[in-house]
Amino acid sequence: GFFSALTASLTGSRFIYFCMDLHPEIAQISGDFSNRLLFRFLRRLDDWSCQQAKPIIVHSGDMQNTLRQRTNGAQYDIQIINNFALPTDPASSNAAIDLKIQQNKLTMIYAGNIGRFQGLEMMIDVMVKLKDRSDIELIVMGNGVAKDSLRKRAKSAQANVRFFDHQPIDVAKNAIYQADIGIISLCNGVYQYAFPSKLMAYLEQGKPIIAIVESSSQLACDISKKGYGYSVPFSDMEGLTSLIRDVADNDCWKPIMRQAALCAFTEEFSAKFILNRWSLLFKK
Repeated sequence: GFFSALTASLTGSRFIYFCMDLHPEIAQISGDFSNRLLFRFLRRLDDWSCQQAKPIIVHSGDMQNTLRQRTNGAQYDIQIINNFALPTDPASSNAAIDLKIQQNKLTMIYAGNIGRFQGLEMMIDVMVKLKDRSDIELIVMGNGVAKDSLRKRAKSAQANVRFFDHQPIDVAKNAIYQADIGIISLCNGVYQYAFPSKLMAYLEQGKPIIAIVESSSQLACDISKKGYGYSVPFSDMEGLTSLIRDVADNDCWKPIMRQAALCAFTEEFSAKFILNRWSLLFKK
């Protein structure tokens, strides 16, 4: 953002800073910026950029709070505008994957990046513990640096996990629609610097959520308040295992949470709602 902010400053243009993730803070979790001097230099650059922005756009109150904690954070002009679900692609409208889902199974799906910040190792370990439950399965759809190791771990333990490569938007949406519940997983602390956009894809298809994230996060609070799923802290493997068993044994949650998911999508993440927020922003 620095060079865009600099260009805007030199030309007298308005600089809108749309932060999908918060850098350099999020890189500390991955260890990319372990050098303190480099981290301080990059944050000082970003601090100047943020002071020029009118406004900074972030996806959650957690991200806003993180920016406010910076030395000059109280001076920032910050607004919260989230993403909406990706639009369908006419070119792939007839494509689909038959997941061969059985009615008497609980089918969970994770669709998205399989990287360092998702912490899907915990979910795979839970599926290993539940491998005796043939009525519970996990579908992992996507690509990323952690995919091969996760696939090897699941295969060696004979866990009920199926992997698919990254798919076109319509294919992924159809797969989500076929599943019973969507999985969101974030490593400890990530919620302060990023927001999982896969949430919108799940809610658009009326899928309840199991979120592996800190209970203090906005995501966990929204799930509880609006009733479209469950949340479990990243470190609570026993709690996650017990939860999955419970939702598999009793499916009375499905119609209620499905309706809550659709309502949350319409009210907060539909294109109409989000684009109206952007229109109001540009009119200022």
